[in-house]
Parts: sequence; structure tokens; C-alpha cells
Amino acid sequence: MKKILMIICLIIYLMACNSHKSEMPVLNFDTMKVVMWDLLNVNEWNNMKAGQDTVFKKIRDDRKQFEQVFYWHHITKSSFYHSLSYYEQHPDKMKKLVDSLSAYGRRVTLKSVDTQPTHK
Repeated sequence: MKKILMIICLIIYLMACNSHKSEMPVLNFDTMKVVMWDLLNVNEWNNMKAGQDTVFKKIRDDRKQFEQVFYWHHITKSSFYHSLSYYEQHPDKMKKLVDSLSAYGRRVTLKSVDTQPTHK
């Protein structure tokens, strides 16, 4: 009986070790920040476009554009949402990500304003 219990415990232990190895990796902080920024921009552009064009409202499909963002960053939809879930389960990391995303957005916006041509 003790042998069977030991074997069951060993099997459970080995299965637990293997499950961690096969788990999808979490996207690093900087990648996640840039991908989220691009997704927010896609969504914002679509909202702006839909307000101007009633035909666009009917054919709008954010998913295709989101897939394009994932493609540009060489990630998959599932890896992004897995990582997003991870950050949501770790509020301290999510707060840092959101704060960093906000600062990144300000830098990008200021940089684009600085590079605008001036008319004399």
C-alpha cells in the first residue's frame, strides 16, 4: 500500500513539473507595453473612423487589425492574451505596465509633435 501511495505521489510530482515547462511564456514587459500601445491606437483610429463613416461601422472588424499588430510584433493572439491574463493576476506588475504605457504614450505623442513640420 505504501508503494502504491509513493508511486502516485511521484506521478503527481512529475506531472506538476512537466506542466510548468509546457506553459506558455509571458511576454516581457517592454514588448507588452508596445503591443498594448499599438492595439489602443488601432482601436482609437477605428472609433474615429466609425464616427466619420457610417459604412465603416458596418464593416468594422478590429480583430483583423489586431491580428496585424500581433504579426508586426512576431507574437500570437494567444500569447498576448495569456500574458495579459498573467499581468491582470499580478496587480503590482499590471500597475507598472499601465503606468509605463501611459508614460510611453506621452513620449510618443510629444515626439510626433516635435517632428511635425512648421509652416512659416
